[in-house]
Order: sequence, then C-alpha cells, then structure tokens
Amino acid sequence: MNYNIRPMEGINRLIGVYHADGGVIGELKYISGKIFGNSHCALCDVTSGKNKKTWNECQKNLGITIDMVHLNERNEGLVKFTKGITPCIVGQTSANYVLIVSNKELENCNGNTSELEKILTKKLPLIWQIFICSMIYMRTQLNIIHLLLMS
Repeated sequence: MNYNIRPMEGINRLIGVYHADGGVIGELKYISGKIFGNSHCALCDVTSGKNKKTWNECQKNLGITIDMVHLNERNEGLVKFTKGITPCIVGQTSANYVLIVSNKELENCNGNTSELEKILTKKLPLIWQIFICSMIYMRTQLNIIHLLLMS
C-alpha cells in the first residue's frame, strides 16, 4: 500500500485528526450525534474516554507523541489535506502532509487501542527510516553550504 511517504521529505510531526469539533459545543455535538447514531469518530474511540490511559501507555511504549487536533483546530494546510478523510493520522513534513493511518484502518481497530498500536508498530520503522534519511540529507546540505561559505 502506498502512503505517499517519500524519502527526503522528512516527517517531523505526527498528527491525529479527530472527526469531531473541539471545545464544549463540539463535545456536546459529538456526544449527541453518537447517541442518535449520526456521528462517529474511530480515532476518538481508540484515544479518548475509557481508552485514554491505554492510549497514553501506547504512545509511551512506541516512544512517540501524536499531537491530536479536532476539525475546528486544524490549520489551512491540514484542512485541505484531510478534507473528507477524517479521522486519520498524518505525518507533517516541511512541505506538506502524508497519510500514515487511514480512517478505514482506524475503523478496523474497533475501539481497541492495542490494534492501533500494532498498526503504528508496523509503520513506525518506515517513518523513522525516512526521518533519519532526511536528517542525513539535511546535514549533508548544511556541510556543503558551510564548505562553500568557508572557501
């Protein structure tokens, strides 16, 4: 499966995007929507409520922090990238965003945090390899610039 992750783009941040608005009004809308069956967020199911403690342990086990944002908390670029695909987990690069965990993958977790941990465990080595490659690339570029400036 292609996640549009390309070496040298350098993922520098992981962001989970809920399919719900934040704040008191957003929470109330989500809860009422969940009660009446017209609102659902698979990412909320694995990271919030009864799973919040397990989710924090998952991040600790993986050695990462995923910044979580609600629909009304996204910046313009993230709004454009995630339009129609929330909830999801994306990687932010210096140039754009890349999809890391899709809505379908989150749905397949069925509210089970350990299932999301398995998905991330499979994908993180690739993400970190790309990050390390991008850091080496940037370091090389800085060395070349330094040499040019010194000569």
